[in-house]
Amino acid sequence: MEKRREFAEKIIKENRYLTLASSDGGDPWIATLEYLTDSELNMYYFSMEESKHSVQIAGNPTVAVSIFSNTQPEYEPGKDIQLAGVQIKGEVERLKGDYPEEVENVIQLIQPPMPPYAVYRIRTVELWIPLIENGLNTRVKV
Repeated sequence: MEKRREFAEKIIKENRYLTLASSDGGDPWIATLEYLTDSELNMYYFSMEESKHSVQIAGNPTVAVSIFSNTQPEYEPGKDIQLAGVQIKGEVERLKGDYPEEVENVIQLIQPPMPPYAVYRIRTVELWIPLIENGLNTRVKV
């Protein structure tokens, strides 16, 4: 289990884009976002306050996140495979100042107009690694 946790942390730290799924109870929405992490594996992203996912998150902060590496192990029939990715259930919070150092450094570097941009933090609630076992797609909780 520890090796899988380390693997999941590596995927989160080494990648740059995540796919975030949100819902307001009606139509779901999915967005690909650039992110950064802190030492506790919280993920941060900048987004416009009026974007569909930002509006949905304001009413329902529970999201699903997917992060996958662009290189994957070769598929071999009959072989169990640990895919290079993670699936996350998370809670999103819009931050209003007192940003972590990692976020503050990016703000100073790129100087996004705030507003309309805001900083959001995703806190991991549950984490899975997708697998192929006995030819079937599955996942294991980390």
